[in-house]
Amino acid sequence: AARTAYPVAVAHRGAQHVWWTSCTVAAADIGAYFGGKRFGRHSLGALGLGAAAKASPNKTTEGALAGFAAGGLCSAIGARCLGWPGGLPAGFAYGAAIAAVALVGDLTASMLKRDGHVKDFGNLFPGHGGVLDRLDGFVFVAPVALTLLPRLCGRGAWVA
Repeated sequence: AARTAYPVAVAHRGAQHVWWTSCTVAAADIGAYFGGKRFGRHSLGALGLGAAAKASPNKTTEGALAGFAAGGLCSAIGARCLGWPGGLPAGFAYGAAIAAVALVGDLTASMLKRDGHVKDFGNLFPGHGGVLDRLDGFVFVAPVALTLLPRLCGRGAWVA
């Protein structure tokens, strides 16, 4: 039988990192929604992101910032739990970056829906749109996470 270079307890950390990344995307989405509802005053168009404002006119700068903060906080907790060498700052930076990429995925999906003159990508989740409406951020996040995670987590913690 082939021997692994890492202890079995460490070899499963890749799945844990993916799970925390998924939680980060969800936290960013939830944080952006509630942050935008509570504090939202300025459209994304105010930042010179006219295409983003046109694709999703209800998204606000304050909501995006709240999403970045929620994603950063979630990922910082994950980094602490997983023992990242960079600790909380690396986790927060990773989470905020993942939140930004997820926002780009969400806006891209919104642009596709607007161009196709459809409200939702399906009706599997009433009131939430289709499956792609729930997963649009993950589509863009996956390659970024796969690039960043092996560099951020401890030696031997990522088994691809």
